[in-house]
Amino acid sequence: PRPATATPTAAAPLPTDGGSADGLPDGWGWAWAAGALLLGLAGAGPRLTRMALAKIRLGATSDPRRASEGAWSEVRAVARDRGRAWPVGTTREVAAELGLELDAEGRAAIAALALAVERARYDREPDQPSRLREQVRTASRAIQARWPAPTAGKWWPRSLWPGRSSR
Repeated sequence: PRPATATPTAAAPLPTDGGSADGLPDGWGWAWAAGALLLGLAGAGPRLTRMALAKIRLGATSDPRRASEGAWSEVRAVARDRGRAWPVGTTREVAAELGLELDAEGRAAIAALALAVERARYDREPDQPSRLREQVRTASRAIQARWPAPTAGKWWPRSLWPGRSSR
């Protein structure tokens, strides 16, 4: 008679060292994912902050003083982000100095914006400037065309770092 052969059975599970299928100890996959997320937020954080500040500065407000100051601050931030130091002087002096380096449309927009800021600052009851956003957009486009953004400046805008001058 022939000896009886054993029927094949499932192999017994091998002991594990507590690792996961990717070779990392259990829980490390989550730690790596969380670390990658934090790095991503740290890299994008300044850019997202800059975008949020622009929205706040240009937000609709019924106070003409706050609206015009916010618009002026946004144009200043755009210039600083592009590596252009903000000139010292009154709004008209700043607009005149920057305007020398901008195209005609940008020069007109920044001059009109400077006048709106001046009126908001010194008129007893200033009018609500109706074209602020358009003026900021036009002046910003002219600044961006004149001074290209440094690569790092797209993710780490200079306007967020006080005390860092471009000149």
